[in-house]
Parts: sequence; C-alpha cells; structure tokens
Amino acid sequence: MADDATFESDRYLAACTMGGLLLTAVEPVSGLTILGTCGLGLLRVNARDRQAAVLKSDLHAARQRNELLAAEAARLAPFEQQAISRQRMRALFAGALCSAIALAGSALWIWLYQRKKLREEQAALQVELENFLTYWRQARSGTSRLGNIEVPANLICVITGEPFQDPVICADGHTYERAAIEDWLTRGHRTSPLTNKHLAHVKLIPNHAVRGAVEDLST
Repeated sequence: MADDATFESDRYLAACTMGGLLLTAVEPVSGLTILGTCGLGLLRVNARDRQAAVLKSDLHAARQRNELLAAEAARLAPFEQQAISRQRMRALFAGALCSAIALAGSALWIWLYQRKKLREEQAALQVELENFLTYWRQARSGTSRLGNIEVPANLICVITGEPFQDPVICADGHTYERAAIEDWLTRGHRTSPLTNKHLAHVKLIPNHAVRGAVEDLST
C-alpha cells in the first residue's frame, strides 16, 4: 500500500511539472513557480528513493548476516554440547578424585592410629607380663619339693619357673600352675600369657598326667 501511495505521488509531481511547462508559455511567473516547486519535490523523491534503496540493502545484508549466524550456530551446536559434556565429565572426575583422596587419607590416618594404639597396648601388655612373671618367680623361688633333682622343661611352669604343684590346662592348650594362671585371669586378662592370643574360655582343666609325672620324680 505504501508503494501505491509513492507511485501516485510520483505521477502527481510529473503531471504538475507538465502543467508548469505549459503554463510558462502563457504565464511565465506562475509556470516557473510551479516548475521550481515540482523540481524540489523531484529532488526530495530522488533522495527518498536513494534512502529507501540504502535501507533495503542494509536490511538484506542484515538478513544474510542473521542467516550466516544461524547456520554457524547450528554447525557449532554439537561441538558446544560436546564441550559442555566434557566439562561436566571433568568436573565429575575431579569431584570423584577428591573424594577418593579424602577417603584414602582418612583410611590411612585410621590405620596409622590403630597401629600406633595396638603397638602401645602390646608394649603395655608386655611390660605387665614381665612384671607378672617377675612377681611369680620371686614368690615361688625355692618352693619346689624336688630339691636338686633335674626336672624336664615340660614339667616346669612358664610363669613361676618352678616344677608344677597343681597343673591345669588353659584354653590355649598350654599347662600352667593353677594359682599363677588364676591370678592372670583375675587381673582381667582374656589372652594367653604365652601366645598373647584371645582365650575362647577361662575354664581350667586339671592336668593329671603332668601332676603324676612330677609326683613320680619326687618319689
């Protein structure tokens, strides 16, 4: 519709120009005035047409740029998605690695702490066992009724260092003097004084065979 109005205005200017030329022959002043006015109108029309052409060219160029940008965006879209996916994977890997390092560090710290604690407990138990053995060997020193008789090692208690008087079998399978092993258990220990392993129970069974062998030596 705008193009129709422009066409009509151009026809009007052309008609006025022809009228001005014809009027010049009869009324020169009026004819020249009309011709001047029409000339200004034609100049404006030309300027308008040039401006419209420039705008149309700019619009066409803008459309082409938009199309190129859209095509380039469509071409780069898969690569952008891949880049985003790689970035996410790197972030997940970094997070997992940090978590693994933290867990490994915590596990190492716990292991070192438990190892240190176990060594301290073992050292304390060893000191207590040595004191216990010293106590019983001093308490039973010289109490044997066998005198200078040579006694086999299997008939001597590892705690008292003296021949058995009342031998009993402990849960670790070894034989001890009853009073000595009962004292060990009364002190709250549930481990073997010989192997340091946990005892399955604290029942003591009389070892009649060892007792009989000691009595045979004394006769």
